[in-house]
Order: sequence, then C-alpha cells, then structure tokens
Amino acid sequence: MVTNCICAGTLLDDDCEGNPGGPAQPGTACNDNNDCTINDLWDANCNCAGTFQDTDSDGVCDASDPCPTQANVVPGQSCNDGDACTINDVVTANCGCAGTFQDTDSDGTCDANDPCPTQANVVPGQSCNDGDACTINDVVTANCGCAGTFQDTDSDGVCDANDACPLLPVLVNGDPCDDGNANTVNDVVTNCICAGTLLDDDCEGNPGGPAQPGTACNDNNDCTINDLWDANCNCAGTFQDTDSDGTCDANDPCPTQANVVPGQSCNDGDACTINDVVTANCGCAGTFQDTDSDGTCDANDPCPTQANVVPGQSCNDGDACTINDVVTANCGCAGTFQDTDSDGVCDANDACPLLPVLVNGDPCDDGNANTVNDVVTNCICAGTLLDDDCEGNPGGPAQPGTACNDNNDCTINDLWDANCNCAGTFQDTDSDGVCDASDPCPTQANVVPGQSCNDGDACTINDVVTANCGCAGTFQDTDSDGTCDANDPCPTQANVVPGQSCNDGDACTINDVVTANCGCAGTFQDTDSDGVCDANDACPLLPVLVNGDPAMTATRTPSTTW
Repeated sequence: MVTNCICAGTLLDDDCEGNPGGPAQPGTACNDNNDCTINDLWDANCNCAGTFQDTDSDGVCDASDPCPTQANVVPGQSCNDGDACTINDVVTANCGCAGTFQDTDSDGTCDANDPCPTQANVVPGQSCNDGDACTINDVVTANCGCAGTFQDTDSDGVCDANDACPLLPVLVNGDPCDDGNANTVNDVVTNCICAGTLLDDDCEGNPGGPAQPGTACNDNNDCTINDLWDANCNCAGTFQDTDSDGTCDANDPCPTQANVVPGQSCNDGDACTINDVVTANCGCAGTFQDTDSDGTCDANDPCPTQANVVPGQSCNDGDACTINDVVTANCGCAGTFQDTDSDGVCDANDACPLLPVLVNGDPCDDGNANTVNDVVTNCICAGTLLDDDCEGNPGGPAQPGTACNDNNDCTINDLWDANCNCAGTFQDTDSDGVCDASDPCPTQANVVPGQSCNDGDACTINDVVTANCGCAGTFQDTDSDGTCDANDPCPTQANVVPGQSCNDGDACTINDVVTANCGCAGTFQDTDSDGVCDANDACPLLPVLVNGDPAMTATRTPSTTW
C-alpha cells in the first residue's frame, strides 16, 4: 500500500533496521543523518532518504545557508541598500542590507545630498568671506570655494580697500589738483575731494566761514555717509549700500546681504529643516522636520514615519504564519512563511505541522506491529500497546501520543512516540540555536543583555541591550539645555543657535549674531571710515579730526561776489 507517498508493503522478515517484525517499515520515518534533508522515510528498498531543502534554489541547503531565503547571499557580502547616503553596504547578520552613513563634514546632510560635502552647512551662492579686502559680495562658488568681485571704483588698478581716494584716479590726499572753480585758490585733494579755498564767502554764504570745499556738511539724505562740500559748494555724500543691491543701508533691513528681507524664503544649509525663512536678525532658519518625533530628522531617518525603526530591525508583521520578521528596506515588516511539513498550510494554522495532510483523530499506521487502532493523537501517529504501556505497566496510561517528561528544559509538548521514546519539540523562538530556557532574550536572535546595540535614537550614546532585552542608551546633552547634541547646532552652549543675537564683547561692533560655528561676531562700525571704530572715535562723523582741532578757514579777503 502507499504510505507517506511511498508504495511499500510490510517486510516479511526483519525490518529496515534488521529487527524481526520491527517498526522500521518502508514508508515510516527515519533519519538519513543529513541536515540538508527533511521528511526522511524508509523507501521500498530500505534506503533512508529525505527531501533536499533549498528554499532559495541556490544549491546550498537551508541548514548550511546563512540566508536561506535569498539566493547566493551571505552576511558580510557587498550589496546595495538603495540609499545613496550610505557607503560600504554589506549583508547584515540577519540577511538585511545596510551601509555606513557618509557625512564627511558632520553637518547632518549626507555627502550624496551635500553640494559641499567637506564644508559644514555651506552651499553655492551663500555669502562668505574670501579674506581679500579688495573684493565685495563674496559668495560660495559652484566648486565650493569663496570668491568676490574686485572693487576698483576709479579704475586706477588699486582696489578701493588699498586706495586712499578710491574715487580719484592716481590722486591722494594732499596732492595739488584743479577743482575747475575759478573762485578758489590753492586747490588740493582734501578728504579725497579736489577743492581750493574760496576767495569770498564760504559754501554757506559766510565771509571767511568754515564751510569750505572738502569740509563736512549734511546733505539730509539718510542713504549717504561722509557728506562733504565739493568744489562747487554742493553738499553730497557717498551712497551707502554695503551689499550692492540698490537699497541703501538706512532703508535695507539686511544691509550686508543683497536682496534679502526678513520672512523671505532661503536655505539654511540644514537638510533637517523645512520652510527656511530669513529671520528678523537676517539669519536663515527653518523648522526641524521629524515626522515620527523620534529625535532623528526625516532627512537622516531611514523610516521617517515610524519612530525608532531601521531596516533589518526585528518587528512583528502581524502574520502568525511567518517567523524571523524584520523591517524591510522600504520600512515594511515581513517574515519567512513557516510550513515545516510543506503541505501548504502554515505551522500556525496546521493542527499537526509535522504531519503532511493528517490531523488529530485521523487513522494512520505507526509502523509498530505491537499496537492496534493506530490514530493521530497529539500529532503523533500511534496505536494502543497490546501489552505493557511505555512505562512497563500492563494496560497503563503511558500510551504513545500521551504526555511525558523528557527531562530536557529546552523542549515543550513532550510526548511518547510510537516506539515509546519520550521526546518534545525544541523551543527556539528566535531561531538562533539557543533554546528559550537558556536564552536570556528568547525572542531576539543572538542578543544578550549588556551587548552593544542601536536604539535608533540619534540622541543617545553607548546603547546596550537592557535586562529586559530592550535597547537603550544615555541621552547626550553636553550643555544641559534639553536639546540633545545630535539636534543641537551649538551642543556646548545652552539655548544658542546660529543667527541668534549675542554680544561679542567688542564695543566696536554692532548687530552681533551667533555665527555658523557657534562663535559670536558683529559688523565693525566706522561711520567716517578713518580706521577708528565709532566707539573709540571722539568724532565718528569727522575723519581724522577731533574736538579742538583747527578747522579749514578762508585765506582771502571776502567779497560779495563769487
């Protein structure tokens, strides 16, 4: 008859193991001592053989394959995790694929997405300082350098920063010149204006008065500085537009940044923020984007909508038919379908996962001539012993299929089999080779308390497996301001962010703000451009002159005509 899909009869003499009338009949279970096979059975010729088990069909049996569901994949092998932000991607111990986050300048933006990967928070077009006083409007170039426009207003080959009189080619203060006014004598360059002494009234109509060409005046225009009388007694100053955007500093809310106004969209160079806008103090800041509120911004979070979840991490897909569930590359959760007897019904839904097709109560053949009424009981095919029970008691209760104790803490559901062997199912929930009774973390493969781990929280360091098999680290907040170092742009200074107002302790500067590197700096204030800052200048609107200095006066006899 056909038994376990093998056509075989009962041996007339010895069974397949040489025992007269023994249970090792063709079609009954055996062990071919080959870990690569399952469902081992005696065939009609008493050969013990099983089915080669190779789930991924790569030629390596599941028992010897570290990744049995992925063909030709082994931990440590190069792979591609599909994330441009990682390098050196390798297959992990749980057969996922993961690499090292590459952020050379440690600014939170990975190199693949960072236009200037070796310079933190730098993007082309951003204002910078090239260290050359001869240039203005310095910006970061396409190749991440810093360059500005050479400033030479009078085109004499000497840049304005080094030119004593940047509006007068060649001439400097003290040089004789011709102001083109027949009513002046002793024309000379004064305060970078070519002017002489008026023969008659000064520029305000006062005979011999001090309002001589080249002296200070007020043109009543807030947009100009260094107002002076020119050779024709016109009072005019220099239009002050630091950022050269056409709006004078007095009317420009951000005078050092061209065409920038508070509330305008900008780019703060931080991939972790969205909706970046120019702040009231002309910095650029956005809203930290952390959809799942796990402390890791969306740009750096492989699973931004699920808190503390990373691909390859253990999870539960909610399907009782799968085991070894892990987070997939696309942040889903999936496991391996478990069907030990390969009958198409998963173990969780199979009344007898080791017996294909058969269920409790079905008639069967236990292969033991000493039993009658063979039936599946507790998923073991066994009959009632004709003589003593499995413990040697005539007609006793220790019948095949009933409970027993194999004295092995690693097994559960111990039962007598058809040959009166007491055996249970090896219990290893996480399939790591260590039974649950001996495994401190029975639901997590190869995990022990005290072992290094990753809790998925960028705010913690020194993460270790806890006594209850969770993963936790120490919250890292160097400045104790409640914001962890990973999310704190200035981790050693409490409640400080770039662009924030501050005080650099230098009376010579104004509009002090926290810089990108968390220092504090302001703009040097020297209204009359004489090299002495306003705070230290007795007369900040008069270059060189201070109280008590003699003023320029007329040297000719006044007249009533010009």
